[in-house]
Amino acid sequence: MIGWTSPWLLTGLAAVGVPLVVHLLTRPRPVVIPFPALALLQAAGRGRQQLDRLKTILLLLLRSMAVMAIVLAFCRPYWKEHDAVPQPGAATRVVLVIDHSMSMSATPLGLPLFARATADAAELLRNLERGSHAAIVFSGRTPRMPLPTLSPNLPLLHAKLASAAPTFEKGDPTAALAAAKTLLGGSGSIHVFSDFQRSEWAGADLRAAGGVPVYLHPVCETDIPNTAVTGVEIQPANPLPGEAIVLRARVEHFSPVRQAKDVTLMVGDTSLRQQLDLSPFSSATAELRFSMPQAGMYRGSVRIGGDLLAADDERAVRLHVVSALNVLLVAGTVPGGTGPGDFLERALDPAGQASAGIAVTRRAPARLDREALDRAAVTVLDASVAVPGDVLSQIVAHTAGGASLVCVLERPHAETVLRALQADLSFPVRLPFLPEMVAGTAPETALDPDSAQNGFLRAMILETGDALRTIHARPMRTADAAGAERDIHLRYADGTVAVATARIGSGVVVLVNCPLSPENGTVAGNPLFPVMMHELLARLRNHDEAPVRAPGAAGDVYLPQTGNEGAEPWTLRDAASRQPVIPRAEGGLLVFPVPASDRPGIVELLHGEVPVEAVVVACDPDESATRRADLSLLVSGSGDHAARLAPAADGGRAGSPRPLWHLCLFAACAALAAEMLLLLCWPMPRGRRRLA
Repeated sequence: MIGWTSPWLLTGLAAVGVPLVVHLLTRPRPVVIPFPALALLQAAGRGRQQLDRLKTILLLLLRSMAVMAIVLAFCRPYWKEHDAVPQPGAATRVVLVIDHSMSMSATPLGLPLFARATADAAELLRNLERGSHAAIVFSGRTPRMPLPTLSPNLPLLHAKLASAAPTFEKGDPTAALAAAKTLLGGSGSIHVFSDFQRSEWAGADLRAAGGVPVYLHPVCETDIPNTAVTGVEIQPANPLPGEAIVLRARVEHFSPVRQAKDVTLMVGDTSLRQQLDLSPFSSATAELRFSMPQAGMYRGSVRIGGDLLAADDERAVRLHVVSALNVLLVAGTVPGGTGPGDFLERALDPAGQASAGIAVTRRAPARLDREALDRAAVTVLDASVAVPGDVLSQIVAHTAGGASLVCVLERPHAETVLRALQADLSFPVRLPFLPEMVAGTAPETALDPDSAQNGFLRAMILETGDALRTIHARPMRTADAAGAERDIHLRYADGTVAVATARIGSGVVVLVNCPLSPENGTVAGNPLFPVMMHELLARLRNHDEAPVRAPGAAGDVYLPQTGNEGAEPWTLRDAASRQPVIPRAEGGLLVFPVPASDRPGIVELLHGEVPVEAVVVACDPDESATRRADLSLLVSGSGDHAARLAPAADGGRAGSPRPLWHLCLFAACAALAAEMLLLLCWPMPRGRRRLA
């Protein structure tokens, strides 16, 4: 089927008659001179006149053809295969699935892939016969449908296509196909317009279409080179003023060409730059070191130089600089200062003077006040003493709101604390070992530094090495829970767990199975025990990074209740807007619903005008991997589960029109060349007088 990009220029075909008009106006006029003696010569020249007339007609045809070919070239004709669109002649039912994930905003040759997809989809709509019903499904994190059902209002669907734009989300082709199948009700066809990114389509399940024919319309022919910032790590997550901060930015390179990229950090008044040399299809990490002079909440970004996909060239950064790390020690007292709580206090606060940036407050379990708990970033619980149930519930709720809890386990009350943690209905904890399996006192054993595999205590292991083996204890026996190996960070020589972690809400619980009573081992008197505790504090400071969510994903933010919630309004603020938010109370916590954000950046939770918490919205790294899926794998299925590749013109995109304007220009050049050849080989006779 032939179509025209600029059909209004067809009016220029009227210029085809220009050569004939010029010929009629400029042909020579013979002069008649009566001369009877030459009448015989006039009869002899009639054959020559017929040849001249034939030559004139051929020249006029060639010139008219050249003019017509030039006009048609300006109209930019194209050829479109019928099979790439629904067959004309009958009403059809069609659903257009258009990928509007982040990768579709790439701009090869200056035109976004999403613009190509909507143009091809609009062309398909234009070819539908009157009475056809169609619908559009945009494939993102969740399928979006401008109209809830199939509609015969095709102009409205054209308007929806014209107003659509790509998102920053990751696409879900399987969910989009399922939504299209639901709209069709089992009859019709599905046409998918996408870049068919491998990270999305390699796992797509075509069975979601329910046997409805699926046609694939790729909008690009080759992989699109791309470089992206796919991850940012800040250590420590909550630094102190003047403390050294290390920011590691991971950069991935999806291109067959080696390239150098500048990585730039902008946060507060700090601006740093580092250049990375990226090999083809590789990744590298930029390590930027700096410090902040004052406490506060800072926001910034890490960015690289631009490329064809600009959406992932920048990643937001949130940095919370704290004035001090507040540690709350909940422990009992023993006459003479020889109880586990006393050893813990001396380990955290040697000689009554804590390390720089650490403020230690001690409270007895029965006298724990809410103000001290609310200030604490880390709570250290001496589990060898009885803890009232309401106090333990407060500590658990405070931890679930984003704080940290260190439980130092020792009989006689450690097992009760473990059971209470596991049985808490508001914030259940999946412990790395089962409390009901903790029974008896193990024989004396030593810590095994070789068991530290996952790096939680890596710095301490590197510094102390085999010196840890000098710590002997009689810990409680433990039995690992299923799948908990990654949460166990240190063991004793007999396999008993020494240090393990568990998540609880937005916080973390560290279980330290190291009895501190002198009769149960040498832990308290060993100089490495304070080193271990401060290493734990350093690691816990690193866990409190801002939560990261992908565009289009909603979630909750947890904060502990303090009793002053109603003093100021709560609001959510991003780069474009600010809206009020109403929290709900849940088990001693305030739960703030954070709606899905449509673009990368930082969403801050403010109490009045003070930032309290922040959520980083960052693009899914899978969307940055712009390599195409192997479409032959999608079309090589059998039966109802195989897609069909929309027919493509030679060298063109599947289902896209084949341009013909260059053939028109070739025809015009051929006509003009034939005219020149005719004039060269068949000279026009000179003007002569006709004798009569």
